[in-house]
Amino acid sequence: MSFRIFNGTYLDFLMRILIFILFLIPSYLSSQAYVDSVFEFDVGDEFHYKLEREVGSSKRYGYTRNKIITKTITLYGWVDTIRDHGHLLFVHLRDRSGVIQLVFDPETQRNADTVGQSLRNEYVIEVHGTVRARTDDTINPNLPTGYIEVDVTELTLLSESETPPFMITEKDIEEGFNPFLIVASAGTTDTGAIDPLQEISVIAKKTEMWFHVDAAYGGFFILTDSRKNRFKGIENADSLVIDPHKGLFIPYGLGAVLIKDKEAVFHSQHYTANYMQDATQENSIINPADVSPELTKHFRGLRMWLPLKLHGIKPFVACLEEKLYLTQYFRERLLKQGFEIGPEPDLSVSYFWYPSMGDQNEFNRNLMSEIHKDGRVFLSSTEINSKFVIRMAILSFRTKIHTIDKAMEMILDAKKKVESGI
Repeated sequence: MSFRIFNGTYLDFLMRILIFILFLIPSYLSSQAYVDSVFEFDVGDEFHYKLEREVGSSKRYGYTRNKIITKTITLYGWVDTIRDHGHLLFVHLRDRSGVIQLVFDPETQRNADTVGQSLRNEYVIEVHGTVRARTDDTINPNLPTGYIEVDVTELTLLSESETPPFMITEKDIEEGFNPFLIVASAGTTDTGAIDPLQEISVIAKKTEMWFHVDAAYGGFFILTDSRKNRFKGIENADSLVIDPHKGLFIPYGLGAVLIKDKEAVFHSQHYTANYMQDATQENSIINPADVSPELTKHFRGLRMWLPLKLHGIKPFVACLEEKLYLTQYFRERLLKQGFEIGPEPDLSVSYFWYPSMGDQNEFNRNLMSEIHKDGRVFLSSTEINSKFVIRMAILSFRTKIHTIDKAMEMILDAKKKVESGI
């Protein structure tokens, strides 16, 4: 499914574009806390074994165990716990709604066992295997899936994680606390980095989580030929936030949220009251008040529509490409002057520091202070892995090559002052 711009007259378009000027998280997902799916096994041939529970009670639903035993299935999820029993390796696999035990037996599949030995908690994996019944003395009564296990024949590592993105225990699941949302960035504020959107979207789909992308700063760079491929996977987002007042260089105050499921927007924002009954008509166009936290608001959409109507998209794309070139030009000039720079940037944000003798963090803090005192061009600072660095964010439509040259003169003047102790 892809995002769509509504058809119709210009007036109709102007009214409907306000739908996107939203800031919300679809609260309808919270209703899933009442009745949740513990685990769904996709076993092909249109056969799905679904074991459900009603949160807050011990009532269980599902097919008899004979429906699932001996079936070949595919599972996706996080590694929750690992138990090495010497000959056998047991792994608890967790998805957004439950846990099931995996068995790695070298006699069944040597490669799966080898890979299984390298697993760590919170790795995201895909496994293929055969469901089998546990013996009576190994049934886990604390798990809805405690009477079965999966004999793994094939394992694929989808993602490693040095630190768990979140911790969720079996007790959390029993109490109805389930992750429902994954947020990825299409251009971080700090360094302009783009997350692996395609890979994250796969994980979100497999674990049935809402996939949201923060593209407020970087999203419009998808229009450029040189960067569009880095946004692969953004089309799979359930919702997307983007700021035209950044990437389209238009007046401040226009942010937009695009949401695929318009019913989710209406469900979470629609509001009725007795004093609103005269404004309700069955055949009326979409009321912005029904798709926004605001009951009354000004015409933000005009700020975006008018420039695009007058100039088309090409000048905006050219301006975005220019900022990418200026970022590279700035980095090259810094290197020639003996500065060190961060990794190749995804977009138009990068950072640098001077490798001085002694305390580099202290030197660069002083350098930043002198740059601010000068004020010819504004730069900011941040910390990357406890290292103080100076940040360049090139996105103003007024920033041209002469601006970069002026910034370099300012940086070098400030550096001389720091070195001389002035």
